[in-house]
Parts: sequence; C-alpha cells; structure tokens
Amino acid sequence: MDEAMTCRVRLGADLGSEWAHWFVGFSVTPRSDGTTELVGSVCDQAALHGLLALLRDLAIPLVSVEVTGPPTSSVEPARGNEED
Repeated sequence: MDEAMTCRVRLGADLGSEWAHWFVGFSVTPRSDGTTELVGSVCDQAALHGLLALLRDLAIPLVSVEVTGPPTSSVEPARGNEED
C-alpha cells in the first residue's frame, strides 16, 4: 500500500465546516444522523496512520474507515499534519 489511495472515514461526532482546516485534502460532510464523513486521498499508508492519529489526539470517535484504490479526484493527497 505505497501509492495514493482514497479514504472514506465516518466519525461519531457532528463536525461543522470550521473543522475543514484540520483535514486538508478531505471534504468534511456532516450527516443527519449526527456523524461526519471525511473523504479524500492520502499519499501512502503512513499518511493514513497520521490522519488516524490526529483523530485520536482530537478525541473524535471513529465509526468506520474505508480505503479504496487510487484517488478519484484532483484533490492533492494529504501528507500528514505539516506546519505552515
């Protein structure tokens, strides 16, 4: 799993658009059931682990994580929590 992949992460929290800057390269979509869906791409498995660690550090509960093949959008793959 050393190539970019698309991730769909369901969170057990209702996050608004103000959270988008935490998840660069991911769409943040609140759902009517009180969960939030993140969809985007990561450059490799290490970046996926970085995303999951960020969610853990923010104490945001995971509902599900789905990883699929190569990215289907033109969004730049996330590379972790880089400082600006």
